[in-house]
Amino acid sequence: MSCTRLAALTLAATTLVVSGCGGSSKPSGTTTQQAASSSTQTAQTPTTSSPQTTEGKTTLSSQTAQLTQAQLIAKTNAICAHLNAKVILYQNPNVTITAPLVVAAERVALAQLSKLTPPASMAEGLKQIIVIQQDISNNTIKLAEYAKTKNATSEGATLDAGGILQKQMFAIAAREGFTECTRSA
Repeated sequence: MSCTRLAALTLAATTLVVSGCGGSSKPSGTTTQQAASSSTQTAQTPTTSSPQTTEGKTTLSSQTAQLTQAQLIAKTNAICAHLNAKVILYQNPNVTITAPLVVAAERVALAQLSKLTPPASMAEGLKQIIVIQQDISNNTIKLAEYAKTKNATSEGATLDAGGILQKQMFAIAAREGFTECTRSA
């Protein structure tokens, strides 16, 4: 694969990697473990019933204190803004370097989002965002694997699928008022 094609795929992958919560990617001395641990400092909520992410699957977890619409929007936007900032630190033209860092940060954000207890009117939208972002993260992992093996056909198909997921998620996030979760690179 040519350097130009790889750079274009990497740029598109980075966009998809962060599509759930927007931003871009940039490398830093931060490790995946450091990224995950520092991301856990964002948006803690009391515990009722909300989507919970475990091993790539969304289930309901027991929580307390259902959030108001304004509280949910504020907490979700804070999580996405924090993820955006992390992803900007990981910008790198090599998707095999960028993907693991971004996916680790995304998974922390997904866990945080899963702990939120939305008002009933927003529960389905938040659950859809979490499920779609999980799919995008899984596609990002595949994209890195395809880049390593120079499988351009699969890379292109994965990018196309990710673009569709990104559009779906942005529409849901916009409808719910999650402005920080509708930005992309």
